[in-house]
Amino acid sequence: MPTSQAGRRTNPAPGRATAGFTLIELLVVVAIVSILSVGVGLTAGGAFRAGTDPAAQLAATVERARDRALLGQRLIGIEPRADGWQLRQRDAQGLWQDLGVAERTRGLTVSWQIAGRAAPARLTPPGTGQPPPILFAPDGGSTPFTAVLVTGAGRRACAAPAAGALTCG
Repeated sequence: MPTSQAGRRTNPAPGRATAGFTLIELLVVVAIVSILSVGVGLTAGGAFRAGTDPAAQLAATVERARDRALLGQRLIGIEPRADGWQLRQRDAQGLWQDLGVAERTRGLTVSWQIAGRAAPARLTPPGTGQPPPILFAPDGGSTPFTAVLVTGAGRRACAAPAAGALTCG
């Protein structure tokens, strides 16, 4: 078939358009854009989470700890930190290990009161036999505590009784 100097056909096949993209080309572009958007979403996930309410994060952690204790029939603990908290679990050897990463929020300061006494935030290294000060038992009971969360947006006090949900005011 003869071609022009530009390398294009001068007379296309009957019934075939010369302009546009094929379905395969469109599918490849859509797949690439999807992969890139997932990567951006996963990377930005920490930035979105940093903007959430610390009181809601603490409530979710307390609920997760209580659920893990009840369903797993084992002790689960929360280790207080000055800038957040760490969920911990006792392993088969009786040593306390971190569950996931520590919940920390930039610009957050937390004051803890555990079982009616002021408790300084401490950082017990994982793999020790020393339990965290806030414990959740398999029977649903827990160590009562209050946490005062201070951010640039304000101050919120949250309290968790020995049995029951965390409430924040």
